[in-house]
Amino acid sequence: MVEGQATRSWLQWLLSAQVSDLNVRNWVLNRRSQVHENLRASLKKKGGLAAAVFSPLLEVDSNKASYSEHFEQAKFHTRAHIGETIFRSCIHLARQWIGASVHELDLKAGRLRYWKTGNQNAETILYFHGFGDSMDGIYPFALHLTKHFNLVVPDLPGFGQSFKRKDLPHNYESYAEWIAEFAEAAALGPVHVVGNSLGGAFAMMFAQKRPDLVQSLTLINSAAITDFKNPSIYDEFLAGEIMFQVKTVEEFDRFWRRVFHRPPVLPPFVKDYLLRNFRENHEWYGHLIKQMFADIPGKNHPRYKDLFMNQHMAKIKVPTLIIWGDRDSLFPLSFGQRGHKLLRNSRMVVLEGVGHAPQVEVPGLVARHLREFIGSLEPAVAS
Repeated sequence: MVEGQATRSWLQWLLSAQVSDLNVRNWVLNRRSQVHENLRASLKKKGGLAAAVFSPLLEVDSNKASYSEHFEQAKFHTRAHIGETIFRSCIHLARQWIGASVHELDLKAGRLRYWKTGNQNAETILYFHGFGDSMDGIYPFALHLTKHFNLVVPDLPGFGQSFKRKDLPHNYESYAEWIAEFAEAAALGPVHVVGNSLGGAFAMMFAQKRPDLVQSLTLINSAAITDFKNPSIYDEFLAGEIMFQVKTVEEFDRFWRRVFHRPPVLPPFVKDYLLRNFRENHEWYGHLIKQMFADIPGKNHPRYKDLFMNQHMAKIKVPTLIIWGDRDSLFPLSFGQRGHKLLRNSRMVVLEGVGHAPQVEVPGLVARHLREFIGSLEPAVAS
């Protein structure tokens, strides 16, 4: 009971912004000899979050700066843990609402995680998320689609809870192979493929390599398209600036404003949870981008054009819908317009006042355009 009260007391202090460094230092110093051994034993027994948050505080040097730093870290991890609980509760409710269940498949390269709906709709949408995202990023969008389609949404390799392997190349060809293997193993058959950002690049390569598995293609502010003129996030990558490598609150806020023209409001503590995820993947995200741009010093390098699907788009024959938010700060509207010209069997919708992730900013509107597009296809193509 005493240990439980002590833990609650620590938690109240951690969540309070009113605790001064001096009070923290004096409290810990005065109690050190009395409670440290009891707390160590208790934390060792309990493990989990309590051990992760509080154990470092028992080992730090007896100076104000050290205690202050570790105390701030403990506050952050506590808030992130609460945010994770909130986030996972929301995800659980969203899955229940749309009738989604989570599954895993063992591919040759590793285990891939995905969710799918179990309704009886005749047609299926296979959705690919973007860089740094996961299969859990589109539930508001999915809510507008599950009455009309089955949905299958994987954590793409390298993201979420699917396999991450530094020893493998993560390029368009690799992803096309992994996606095809997944589609066949999951017995999906021909599907309507939808991809946002980097997921759009993989969707295009998949449609080119395996047209037998693709009924239609929808690209939402897709990567791997360029006009070779206007500045974009590719210029930042070439300069060694990787916006996905986020460590501080300020960097997270800049990232959030870059992705969304009208940023969605994050529930309390969920921001801390998302920031923690970015911190944990800081090195990995850098590895993926640097691998993609390896040995390409600038736009004039012969291999620079290989980063894009422009030269392959004429080979994609399936009906294609291009949806583009005109306030995208990563890929300008001119990139989408160029893709529309190169994809001969395509139509394009421009969303005014929308950023890089329209399926998040205006999910209902994007879903309506997608439903109308699929509904307009000839029966021989759409069934």
